[in-house]
Amino acid sequence: MIRRKRARRPFGSTVAAPGWGESTFAELSWDKSRSASLRWAVGGAILGVAVALVAFAPAAWLARSVASASGQRVLLADARGTVWSGSAVAVLTGGPGSRDASALPGRLNWTLGWHGLGLELHARHPCCLNGDVALQIRPGLGRYTLTLVPPSGWVGQWPAALLGGLGTPWNTMELGGSVRLVSPALKLESVQGR
Repeated sequence: MIRRKRARRPFGSTVAAPGWGESTFAELSWDKSRSASLRWAVGGAILGVAVALVAFAPAAWLARSVASASGQRVLLADARGTVWSGSAVAVLTGGPGSRDASALPGRLNWTLGWHGLGLELHARHPCCLNGDVALQIRPGLGRYTLTLVPPSGWVGQWPAALLGGLGTPWNTMELGGSVRLVSPALKLESVQGR
């Protein structure tokens, strides 16, 4: 007498759910459920990385964008921290290829946060700024507005010799004394890049 072994089914019937493993629809539903959860997991991971990049963006990124926006005339050297809260040494240069450069003494500290529909930058520089100076940045359709919210009295005071770092004509004047910025409010608006 020869007995044949029966092949075991990978998803056999159970006592609790007779015929469950044999249902084609149940198997398709299970496959869809697994692929949907995988899509949600990948989407969540991508969203988490994007939020982390924004939340912990290094201050060097801000330094690079300031240098680019100013035509390499204002540099934030030795940038530390994040875009949202950091510090750097402010350097004035004559632009690309220039050998003239002047660094402000001490470190410029900043915090950047949300203010209404825009951003507000608070800057502190012990040598040159009068307390905490706020700059509000409001973007719009094809425009942006910069508003200086000064502290009471003067905004900033710098040695005039630092302007020599900007190159010609400032470096030929051999300026002395100091430059003081006093403003009740300053508002700059750029529309369509002008």
